[in-house]
Amino acid sequence: MKAPTTPEVIEVLSIELDLYTCGQKEYIVVANVADMVETMPERLHPAELAHPAEYGPAQCSGTLVVMDGDFDPPKDPKLLRDYIEDCDIQWIVDDID
Repeated sequence: MKAPTTPEVIEVLSIELDLYTCGQKEYIVVANVADMVETMPERLHPAELAHPAEYGPAQCSGTLVVMDGDFDPPKDPKLLRDYIEDCDIQWIVDDID
């Protein structure tokens, strides 16, 4: 079971090599990630109508760092999603206006 703070990657939209330096490759990953934007704020009052905030998916970007000697991201979409989800990526919600 995953840690609750790790967001679920719903779909990887793109991945591209951004930087290759001594000992590491940096990829820019764009993906649909669950629970990234608030879709309904919490309500506290009146008590009979109280509910927690609700969150929904959003398109996000993040940087994936792969050290030399580690496996490069797979090409297969399902394997790529699983690979990305297992990485510690700090997701940033994309501005799509």
